[in-house]
Amino acid sequence: MKHTIKLLTAFFLIGFANISFGQLYDFYITQASNYLKQGNTERAIYYAEKAIEKDSLNFLGYYFKGVSYYDSKDLDRSLIYLEKAESLNDSALVNLRMLATVHDRLANFEYSLSYYEKYLNSDPNNLSVLSSKAWIECKLKKYDQALKTLNYAMDLDSNNIEVINVLGLYYENQKKYQQAREQYSKVINLDPNYASAYYNRCRMNNYLQNQEENCSDCKKAIELGIEDGAFFILNEKKCKK
Repeated sequence: MKHTIKLLTAFFLIGFANISFGQLYDFYITQASNYLKQGNTERAIYYAEKAIEKDSLNFLGYYFKGVSYYDSKDLDRSLIYLEKAESLNDSALVNLRMLATVHDRLANFEYSLSYYEKYLNSDPNNLSVLSSKAWIECKLKKYDQALKTLNYAMDLDSNNIEVINVLGLYYENQKKYQQAREQYSKVINLDPNYASAYYNRCRMNNYLQNQEENCSDCKKAIELGIEDGAFFILNEKKCKK
């Protein structure tokens, strides 16, 4: 029995030794990615660190560690590792987009905008990134630039729900609530399960005093998973009247 165990151990070690450097690195990255998809950020960080130990000059380990910390809501640590990844590969689009997202969450809107612009230099027709860029431009009150970005995106695909939703936010930021509501309604017509559009239209109905539709939209937004406790509690009281 002991002899068998020794043989199995020897075979395992020989097999492990035959795994190439690249294969082992890829294994760590794959594990980090899989655990991240499962929502297990602790294990994702563990395997990202193993990848970094194996190859400290490859940006992917730092990228996955940064994304894992982002999902853990540790934005400062996320930024540290994403910036390290950028220092090793400053043209990786996945990393540029994550940097833009983290800076947005940290309210560093100018930095966020710069990363979206850098991304679009390589992939100018990415509708999701165009809509995100336009939203940042709205936050910076660069409304002319935001409208230019949105018009460009609409020329590419006038039925893209992300773009239309941000067009609604563009109008909303300028207190043009009826125009904003019309855009959110377009999104809902295109995708009846687009949760944020119900939430956004709910707020517009509130501004426009469309109480019956306000209650219906708020209820639907909650059903679809939107969480904004204070706002919904206020509207729930109104809807009970």
